[in-house]
Amino acid sequence: MIHNPLITIVIPYYNASGKIIKCLTSLKAQTSNNFLVVFIDDRSTDNSKKVIQSELRDSNIKYEIIRNKKNIGPGYSRNVGINKTTTEYITFLDSDDSIDEEYIEVISNEINKSKPDCICFDYSIVSKTKVINNKTIPNCAYGNPSVNMSLANIIGSTWGKVYKTEIIKNNKVKFPHLSRKEDMVFTKIAISNCKVIRYINKPLYNYIMRNDSLMHDDNLLDEQNSIDAFEMVWEKIHPEYHEELEYILTSECIYPVIYIMSKKQKRNKDIRKTIKSLREKYKYKKNSYYKYLQTHKKIILFLYEAHLLSLLKFFTKASWGSKK
Repeated sequence: MIHNPLITIVIPYYNASGKIIKCLTSLKAQTSNNFLVVFIDDRSTDNSKKVIQSELRDSNIKYEIIRNKKNIGPGYSRNVGINKTTTEYITFLDSDDSIDEEYIEVISNEINKSKPDCICFDYSIVSKTKVINNKTIPNCAYGNPSVNMSLANIIGSTWGKVYKTEIIKNNKVKFPHLSRKEDMVFTKIAISNCKVIRYINKPLYNYIMRNDSLMHDDNLLDEQNSIDAFEMVWEKIHPEYHEELEYILTSECIYPVIYIMSKKQKRNKDIRKTIKSLREKYKYKKNSYYKYLQTHKKIILFLYEAHLLSLLKFFTKASWGSKK
């Protein structure tokens, strides 16, 4: 057992007894024990705690289970984990996902080489039939991408990044209380406070596809949530990143608002009023990052600009309420 581990892995969970085994198995399989785990129990009513204790009983993993005083959601639970962390670096793992067996070893080696503010790495989407590898920072080269390119392009998920704990704590980076996109807010603000980023060409995180995940339930989509999330990013990121913020406005706010409102079959004039308000408030304009926008987002924006909202509504209506 290492007395002063380098990395803390924060894992929030709620009634996870039936889906946390793969997560725990991947922790036990690590080729390096240079880490500890902080589990945050968000007032589970099942036997998740017993499952964790049973699975890790004979392992060398140093861990702690903290039980929230009330059910507060995964974002705030991660904040509890951040406050508890005393190691030099911190990362996050969802209880229904897993990590590569070399996760800690690879990350530790990178830290020892250059002590970056943030280490990013790729991930795999794992379904019952296939595994698809994806980039955590699309359109960026591996190595040491600039903070500007990373801020604009990095995906908003909590996972796929390891941060210097002092970067998070000194800048008071927290997960906000949102139904969705709290991870995007955290990630963008955290990255904007980094100076040196290291990007590894290796998928170290396994995102396990589950049909029962609430994150795949379109009925929970809310356009105001996207607006509130961007407002938080806008307020916390230094204005020197104005071009990156304009791009984030397009990719993380204007696009989802158009998509969600169309999917809900909102009136065309209401959709246009909302988008006009956003563009006027944040002085929206296209910029050099627009070329990196994903194709499906460009299509949605094209249909909007071409005054083809009725066509957009027709295509989105068919999938409303589906779980992907």
